[in-house]
Amino acid sequence: MARTLATDPAPGSSETGTTDRTQPSKPLGSAQLQPAAIFSHHMVVQRDEPIAVFGTGEPGLRVRVCLGDSTRGLAVATCTVRADGTWLATLPAQPAGGPYVLHVSGGNVFLHYEDVMIGEVWIAAGQSNMEFELRNANGANTALEHSASLPIRFYNVPKRGRVDSELLADEQLTSWFPCNENTSGSMSAVAYFFAERMLESEPNVTIGIVDCYVGGTSVSCWMSRETLRSTKEGEHYWQRYLSAIEGLSESEQRACMNAWQNDFDAWNAAAGTPDRGECPWPPPLTNFSQFRPTGLFEAMVERIAPFGARGVLWYQGEEDTPYANDYAILLHCMIDQWRAAWSANLPFIIAQLPQFMETLGWVEIRAAQAQVAREIDNAFLACLMDCGEEDDVHPTDKRTPGRRLAHTVLTRSSVKLLSARLLDSNQVLLAFNEELAPDVDSAVFDIEVSKVLVHGNEVLLSCANEPESLRYGWYCWGAKPIMSRFSVPAEPFIVSSFER
Repeated sequence: MARTLATDPAPGSSETGTTDRTQPSKPLGSAQLQPAAIFSHHMVVQRDEPIAVFGTGEPGLRVRVCLGDSTRGLAVATCTVRADGTWLATLPAQPAGGPYVLHVSGGNVFLHYEDVMIGEVWIAAGQSNMEFELRNANGANTALEHSASLPIRFYNVPKRGRVDSELLADEQLTSWFPCNENTSGSMSAVAYFFAERMLESEPNVTIGIVDCYVGGTSVSCWMSRETLRSTKEGEHYWQRYLSAIEGLSESEQRACMNAWQNDFDAWNAAAGTPDRGECPWPPPLTNFSQFRPTGLFEAMVERIAPFGARGVLWYQGEEDTPYANDYAILLHCMIDQWRAAWSANLPFIIAQLPQFMETLGWVEIRAAQAQVAREIDNAFLACLMDCGEEDDVHPTDKRTPGRRLAHTVLTRSSVKLLSARLLDSNQVLLAFNEELAPDVDSAVFDIEVSKVLVHGNEVLLSCANEPESLRYGWYCWGAKPIMSRFSVPAEPFIVSSFER
């Protein structure tokens, strides 16, 4: 199989995240009163938390929001459109249930959103491996056929790099979709398998997935300009962007983008041919690009915040391997900003990059992801060291990552090293927080190991020489990792000194 670059978009992914429709499939407001685009028929709102309903309108307009069924209203809230044209009404928290109708009214506008469910909402965010669609994943046919029997719904946030008329037109065509054979193929495969696993624990609670991703994007795309430029690491990203567009008019930038798109389309069309050549990536940066720093925060994240969610599934980092040393601080800043937009304790489940034949930057990104999960409360690492393909950055097995993310949500833990003791001149005892599977390949360590014994949660290493330090899983592509008895891989680690 031909190697694909770490920054490629997901194969077959849609450019905008919208479906092939030309007519709105939801009630539309007007300049007088317009709820945010994420509100539509079939939506899922978060259970057991206050329900934020928001949008734009005429300053001073009184807005009324009511959630109910055919016989009664469950909750009512009112608010006034602020001077900046935005409004937010907050309904009291409700238990899981439905279907309901959400009524939004003000002035001459009366909107009704039908088939609304209250359940668990998760934001699936990041780049191409989260973007990878269910229709392209292993087991797609079976999953698609089965999807209609599961209470899963999804919303694809339009993929645009700035707020303009094109984005507004896309938003009018967006809608929530209940999963079935005809719709599920365009949702995130990882998120689908995540939801499928979560339903094994609570089969009667509807899962809502907000798909908010763009392949080939850096972490710098997912935060505001102010946040990005508040650190020297982020300022480097910003200055590289300014240098790329310096002296170019928007028409010149569009010409560059169109030329690149032609090259990229030709490369895609040549799939499977021996003279296909290298992927023409990355695309040129422009002031309207999805790939420009801060663009996706403005055109995607801010368009859906503060729509209630249980947490964020974050699968990203491949694009930032050239600047891996900057990643931890930037991911930390991004999480802080998203929590400011939603809630201070919004859980983040970070998918640690799987194995792949990349440069050392891949290893360093994994380390940065683990660092952030350690340092930030309510952030958790989902280790994927048992996943990946050596020569393809887009593994088609998305069931394992999806279920691993769900396992991490349900257990709030990962398989970690607790201690490392040097017993004598050449024996090391490693203790983990979970019982381990019996087979451990000595090649997972960066020292020469002659024998490995596993007992319960401990691993005894017989080393050729007395080690001064030890690294486990510190490779881009290599041996199968240490696994727990529940088939969860141990996180990579470094031991710089041993207990005695």
